[in-house]
Amino acid sequence: MIYYPVYLDLRNRRCVLVGGGTVGYRKALKLIEAGADLTIISPELTPELTSLAQDNKFTYINRPYQSGDLDGAFIAITATSDIELNSKVFRDARCPINVVDMPEYCSFIVPSTIQRGYLNIAVSTSGVSPALARTIRIQIEEFINRTYSDNLGSYLLYLKDFREKILSLKLIKEKREFILKFAGSLDALILLQKHGVSSIRQRLEKFIAELVD
Repeated sequence: MIYYPVYLDLRNRRCVLVGGGTVGYRKALKLIEAGADLTIISPELTPELTSLAQDNKFTYINRPYQSGDLDGAFIAITATSDIELNSKVFRDARCPINVVDMPEYCSFIVPSTIQRGYLNIAVSTSGVSPALARTIRIQIEEFINRTYSDNLGSYLLYLKDFREKILSLKLIKEKREFILKFAGSLDALILLQKHGVSSIRQRLEKFIAELVD
């Protein structure tokens, strides 16, 4: 099966996670980071999840899963080792569902990801080998760390405001496209790699001055 890659906006969306173990903890961190309105259903939680529950990071339902628990959910994830339970949650789901390590019960899969601020790189083998996806992700991550250090994340943070600034200026389309394309070009990345964020910022600000004049 070839999956259709997509990034979801989970902000304030009801997301249900069944399972409060170590795997559930890793899934919960990503969902919380994405701004999901998270509910975790499990008779037990890891100490880490207990701490997050005490900080009101998610809604905790302290019991086993029951039919109807997925009502109104935008997505659901099951992170348990109970095959019968996983199968039941899958059958109940009327929303996209991921059952960890059981692709036959998944309507979506979660790729191995690299996060550097606004940069998000996803690696997937379409469920064939999550271990290989992780290995490839680590190789890409090592390349990024070796090549750009923390500069790439900082550059993207700068580009967010820079893009808004460019779009607010009364530039003709050709000039606007020129500067935005350069900001995302290989030449810009080479400059970033060799001289850091301050150097590429100076170059882009110089372009603005020249184009506005």
